[in-house]
Amino acid sequence: EALESMYAHNVLCMPNGVCVLVHPARSYICALVLTDEAKVVNFAREQGIECSYPDILCDPEFQRKATESMQATARKANRQKFECVRHVRFIDDEWTPENGILTAAGKLKRREIDKRYADVIQLLFVEES
Repeated sequence: EALESMYAHNVLCMPNGVCVLVHPARSYICALVLTDEAKVVNFAREQGIECSYPDILCDPEFQRKATESMQATARKANRQKFECVRHVRFIDDEWTPENGILTAAGKLKRREIDKRYADVIQLLFVEES
């Protein structure tokens, strides 16, 4: 939760919108991040990326620069290398108690996130060559 709070300060992240992911067979972490159109469009403009929302969320250049931005957030917070996300997927969604992703207290239900985003999470941890 401390890492999620730290990453939530990134310009692309929505409040309570970061889920740091670990995989037992990998030595790195990844993250799912909730974002919105205004945050993405502003970031893309600053980075010189042509954007059409929400298609840009799948754009390799956007993903690379957005992940670098998240890594810079970790470095500014003096985090260790293993605390820096290697891959991030930005998603346009809502996490609420009503849709079962958050508890009434606003905590992430990790099992529900694992189920809902299983395909995305699997791709984040694909073996790299």
